[in-house]
Amino acid sequence: MLMMLKQHIEKTTQRWEEGLEKADFDAVWIAAGPDHLHFQDDHGPAFKAHPFFTQFVDPVFAHAGAQCLVRPGQKPQLFLLQPTDYWHAVTELPEYLNPWVEINVFQTQDALDDACRAAIRPNERCAFVGEVVKEADNELFGVPNNERLLAYMNFHRAIKTEYELAAMRAASDMGVRGHIAAEAAFREGRSEFDIHMAYLAASSQTDLEVPYGNIVALNEHGATLHYQLHDRQVPTEHRSLLID
Repeated sequence: MLMMLKQHIEKTTQRWEEGLEKADFDAVWIAAGPDHLHFQDDHGPAFKAHPFFTQFVDPVFAHAGAQCLVRPGQKPQLFLLQPTDYWHAVTELPEYLNPWVEINVFQTQDALDDACRAAIRPNERCAFVGEVVKEADNELFGVPNNERLLAYMNFHRAIKTEYELAAMRAASDMGVRGHIAAEAAFREGRSEFDIHMAYLAASSQTDLEVPYGNIVALNEHGATLHYQLHDRQVPTEHRSLLID
């Protein structure tokens, strides 16, 4: 698996270098993305890093505020945030990436941003790929979301490396276990909520880890395309199950 990861990092870096050349940039900053809080609250929806960032690092290490710098002729540089506080648990660093990616770790967002500023070379034309919260906030990183660069990289996202194919097969195996458990719960006459929980348990995931919210719809609920409720009441008759 490590050899496949090595080849994946090398191929992904090569694609970014090709994209930079075609779009006439010297380097690109790839953002993990910002945190978003609910209005008048101190927490928000589960953070999911941008897909271009997770080409280089597993999502479990991709915290809000992190950056990846790709510059032709050198290893990709990860700028990871790992604050030392009592609010959140700190994940271990992806040390297995060390041979192919340079890892830089910071305890505060300000320190991370300062390191990014220091990494930019004079007169270097940088691109920035990621969510633009406020235009002024992204002036540090360069031209945001250049259409030519994004078009090239989005096209090549469809061409999977062996490492990505292996990850997709592993995810499919998890999904199969979950779907088998969901079918069994349906045939036992359980509620949508119970079927949903059976899926999570069998696939060894939490609600925060699934790619998107599970659709578990019994009977007429299956007619709602993006049905989002998990009814705890058991229907009088189980006629059909829609699960996605």
